Parts: sequence; structure tokens; C-alpha cells
Amino acid sequence: MEKRSRPVVRAAREYASDYYADQGILDRFEMLAKYCPEVVEGYMTLRQGVFMTPPDGALSLKYKELLAVAIECARVIPAVFHARKAIDAGATPHEVAEVVSLCIQLSGMVTYMHSGRHALQAAEERSQELSGKTAPIEARPKAPLREAGEYMTDVWKEQWVLDAFELLARYCPEVVEGYMTLRQGSFSEPPVGVIPRKYKELLAVAIECTRVVPAAGHARRALESGATPHEVAEVASLCIQLGGMVTYMHSGRHALQAAEERAKELADRRAQKDRA
Repeated sequence: MEKRSRPVVRAAREYASDYYADQGILDRFEMLAKYCPEVVEGYMTLRQGVFMTPPDGALSLKYKELLAVAIECARVIPAVFHARKAIDAGATPHEVAEVVSLCIQLSGMVTYMHSGRHALQAAEERSQELSGKTAPIEARPKAPLREAGEYMTDVWKEQWVLDAFELLARYCPEVVEGYMTLRQGSFSEPPVGVIPRKYKELLAVAIECTRVVPAAGHARRALESGATPHEVAEVASLCIQLGGMVTYMHSGRHALQAAEERAKELADRRAQKDRA
């Protein structure tokens, strides 16, 4: 795969002042820069690379901000800043709700109670600020759900995954049934959900990389849903920025490698079909 050309990077101070526009945050960077200027400069260069948008980047600013919300919620740290930025970039509170729902599914309810609920509240408030409307948002109707066993065998083709669920279901069937209901909700697609499948799989990659657990499965599913290795690389890069290089070395690189391999398999399959 060809390396893309490197775009021009702005000076660290200019970039920080433009993006953050919050003197409190800028003062924190200035304090660190007094002692470790290379660290601040390197971070701002890294951040510009991570938040590159088309045509230099592959993912839009809206989805990068939503990915940042997912990463911070998965780490159970404040995600309000990026939730507001996501709304500024064109996201909706419903999209932020689906991001935090994926975090619940993949990282537990603790992510919502201590981070996600604040992000969602901030998204609602910012949306009302921008629209000038203060009326409460109407709850959407509940979507029809498939039977847990049918859904499970349709989603997971790996026997070891099915065996793992069957083992737990022998003792705690309600847990498995509840999880399958939760997963159907978190992975609901338009018109019931609002975030398309490709981006939900990329969000899942971000959450799993943040948790430093295997993300290759969701990386492959993202490619099958129309994502590219470049998009997976940008997800892994966001995890580096917000969660450290450890997320890449122990999870992200495997996700990216799986994405490249799946892209080649799909391209070979298309070529074979064209020749037939």
C-alpha cells in the first residue's frame, strides 16, 4: 500500500490556540512546555496528524470527535469536551447516545454512569444552544428484536464464541439473553439507529484498542462494511493520542494488520468474480 504524502503541519502554539480556545487548557500546555517543550511540540504534531480531515485524512471531523468520545468514555474519563465538539461538527445527541451505548456493550455500564451520561447531557445542551430550541427531545420507539439464539448464531460465525455464550447460558441464561438484547440495540442500523454499520464497527475498534484487548474481529467487520485500512489506521491513531502508544503496540497494530489482510481478501474475491 502506497504511503500518502505528508501535509503541512502548523506551529504548535498556533494550532493549540486555534483548536482549544480555552485559556485554562492552553495554560496547562504552557506549564508543561516550560520544562518539556519537545513533548508539547510533538503532541501538537501528533494531534494534527490524528485530526486530519479529507482530503488529507480519511474520516470526517464529526466521526473523529465521536471516536474521541468513545475512547474517553471507554477510559471512564470526562468526554464532555469532545461531545460538544462533535455537535459543533454536525453530530446529533442521538449519535452521541449510540456511541456511549457501544461503550456500555463493550466496556460496561460503569462507562455510562461515570462518563457517558455527562457526554450525552453535554451533547443535548450544546445541540439546544446551537438550535435555540429548549424543548425536551422525544424518546424514539423501541425497535423489534430478534430471538437471542438466532441473533447470536447470525452475528458470530466462530464456534469458540458461540461455545463461550453457551457455557455462560447454562448457568446465567438471563445474562446472555440480556446481552443479546443490548447488542441489538447498540448495533441498530438506520432507519432505527442513526450511525451506519461501518462507523459502529470502527467505534468498536476504538473502544477495544483503548481497553488494550483484541480488536481484529471488529476491524475485519469494518472492512466488510465498507471501511478502508486508512480509516482503521486513523482510529488506531486516535487511540494513540488519547490512550497512549500502548494501545497501538498491544491492540491497534493487530487491528490494522487484520484490516489490510481483509482488504486484500475482499479485493482478491472481487477480482476472481470479475474473471468468472
